[in-house]
Amino acid sequence: MKKSIYIIFTLFTSIIYGQNGTIKGKILDKQSELPLVGASVELLGSETPRGVITDFDGYFTLTDVPVGRKAIRVSYIGYETSTIPDIEV
Repeated sequence: MKKSIYIIFTLFTSIIYGQNGTIKGKILDKQSELPLVGASVELLGSETPRGVITDFDGYFTLTDVPVGRKAIRVSYIGYETSTIPDIEV
């Protein structure tokens, strides 16, 4: 049985540098609430594949994200893959 992922994220949009924003967040184990080090976070639906890996504390930052509704997919070995749709940047 695979474990569940708990995702905490915040959105930032930067108009100074054009029409791009940033998605930041933290990936945790849903049951223990411990950070997941090395979880893969992928921006879906972009022209060029874009993704990052979480740091030691489970934090990630996706930069230069085009403005609009976006979706991210989070995956980690031994856990169910989770997709978060309709993130407005």
